[in-house]
Amino acid sequence: RAAARGESIALLPGGIDEMTLTDGTSPDTKLVMIGRMGYAKLAIENGMDIVPGFCFGEKWIHKTVQLPLVLRRLLRRARISGTMLKGRGPTFVGFLGVPLGFVW
Repeated sequence: RAAARGESIALLPGGIDEMTLTDGTSPDTKLVMIGRMGYAKLAIENGMDIVPGFCFGEKWIHKTVQLPLVLRRLLRRARISGTMLKGRGPTFVGFLGVPLGFVW
């Protein structure tokens, strides 16, 4: 609907697959793009430009806790992540000592 009204649309890559593949101690960031091309089809059908962008450093803001593999697989069927985020103490407040880098 927003595309039909001529509005800009922002897409932030990342989701359950990236959460389960992310190792917060690694300098590598993994993206899963296979099977996720609906945004490109929508842009082409509506004559919209695609401007790629990415945020670096987000995986170091929170610590991650992986649930056991059996439970993660069960939750994945329900499209729920088996990765929990942990912030400072018992909160979700991130560790803000890491600067985020945006690339557009």
